[in-house]
Amino acid sequence: MASHIPVVQSNRDCSLVSSDYSDSPWVRVDLKNAETVIGRLPAGTPLWLDVGVDALHRCDKMRNDWKAYLEGFPGGDSLVKCELSSVPHKTLIQRFVDASFEKCTEHDPLWLSIPQVPVIQGVEKSRNSVNRLFATAAEDWRQRRGFGGKLMLPVIVAHKDALNSKTNARNQKLKEIKSALARCNPDGVWVVNADLNDEEGSRPNEHNRLPGLVDFHSELRLALEGIDPKPVVLAGPYWAMNLVLWARGLVDFPVIGLATGFRYYVPGAPLSQAKERVALRPLRRRAEAVPELKAWIEAAAGKLAGHAGTVRGAAGMGGWLAQSAEDFTGLARSYDRLKDEIAHRQVARFYKEWLDSIEAVPPDMRGIFLYQAFSAADVVGRIAGNLPEGVNPRHPGRLARQYMLNCL
Repeated sequence: MASHIPVVQSNRDCSLVSSDYSDSPWVRVDLKNAETVIGRLPAGTPLWLDVGVDALHRCDKMRNDWKAYLEGFPGGDSLVKCELSSVPHKTLIQRFVDASFEKCTEHDPLWLSIPQVPVIQGVEKSRNSVNRLFATAAEDWRQRRGFGGKLMLPVIVAHKDALNSKTNARNQKLKEIKSALARCNPDGVWVVNADLNDEEGSRPNEHNRLPGLVDFHSELRLALEGIDPKPVVLAGPYWAMNLVLWARGLVDFPVIGLATGFRYYVPGAPLSQAKERVALRPLRRRAEAVPELKAWIEAAAGKLAGHAGTVRGAAGMGGWLAQSAEDFTGLARSYDRLKDEIAHRQVARFYKEWLDSIEAVPPDMRGIFLYQAFSAADVVGRIAGNLPEGVNPRHPGRLARQYMLNCL
């Protein structure tokens, strides 16, 4: 059994689970989508169900279908109307949790998310209070119901700089987690930085946000020491930082997207059209499929083949440069077919092969393995030259370099 936990949101995701990710120990599904997607998953797929109260994060932008869904539970209409500007009564919270969890049990889940809302700067006190009520209500329901499954504590960090350094915000987040652990005895803790896009290649990511994420998970691991049984820890979805945290042994399971969705999105938010992307295997990244990308791939293959011929025997460098040239050549040949579902499958299969390659390495060597992979990708990027306009970041090895710096 593999370690990755896919987020399943659509029929396409179900198809990818069936074809490529059927070895996942369980999959995460929003309760709202459960009726639609569960029947399309492989029979017997263990489920992690989430009621989706994090949609209350932005009630002013919540889609009508999500409002109707949440209002369908007792107390849901009051939660939507108050927009968390005040702390609801604990009785209302309990009624909502009882009804929504009972609905979840119709699907026999292995895991249930404890309802939690993102905490943002300026309203920490009220939202932390709401989250405490939700956590208490979830544990109360488990005890009364005799629920034999497991509870997952979501930690959704919505303030972009909250984890950057050893600040009051990060200390407060760890304090709240410890409080929740005592309140509801979760079997797992799922952490995601809701405002982090680790594919953007920005300087704040490089200097603050990515190292801060690693440091936070290191501190969380220490905070969990001595707890018996110790909750499992999950992180993501991101593109690569979930894999870095997993390779370093800071999390037990990386939460992943399937072809798309390599970051957290608030449920119920307005939908936007995703850009078509392809996976560039030698660079360990995705790129927007702009018209000029095929020509760039062909040119990069030629440059890498030329360099491979000049460094044969140099610590194996010639071999992986030649392999990178071959990978790009194959991608160029198939490029015109990479549209819509075929493009999604190309990304999903690359990502699965990447996950499997990490899993095949002994746990204590995975950080070094990833470091070497990203180091090689950085070298490939320096040889290949800047990507076309419209691809971000344009420097092909910039992302690999940022990930590499956090591997050890």
